[in-house]
Amino acid sequence: MAKLARAVIVRDPNRHRDLVFNEGEEPSAEYAVLIRNPACWEGGKLPAAVKRAIAAQAADSQDSVPTQAATDTEGPTASEDAASGDDSAEPGGTADDQAAPAAKKTAARKTAATGRSRGRDAAGEGTSGE
Repeated sequence: MAKLARAVIVRDPNRHRDLVFNEGEEPSAEYAVLIRNPACWEGGKLPAAVKRAIAAQAADSQDSVPTQAATDTEGPTASEDAASGDDSAEPGGTADDQAAPAAKKTAARKTAATGRSRGRDAAGEGTSGE
């Protein structure tokens, strides 16, 4: 395993504690995978074991994402609805039209009271506000 070029603090995913690895140490494989910054390693390159682990994690995350083929089997698509003559997909338009963009929220109107603190009007006049 490669050595660290600088001190690194890593959160242990199992024990939920911070681990400190000093410059020149060789962390075990389970903790080396957590150090993904190439600048932390000697030579400025990730060790091969870390690269393999990162690639394996990326492959696992891609496997868990549903593909387009899986979503096609759930029901008819918009083009199939249009071909069947079913216009219930969107009233007043075709199924291929895109939805209108979301409305933007306008800023709240500032009132005159926001410029002054409460009770300042009475204090400026020299009265008790009565």
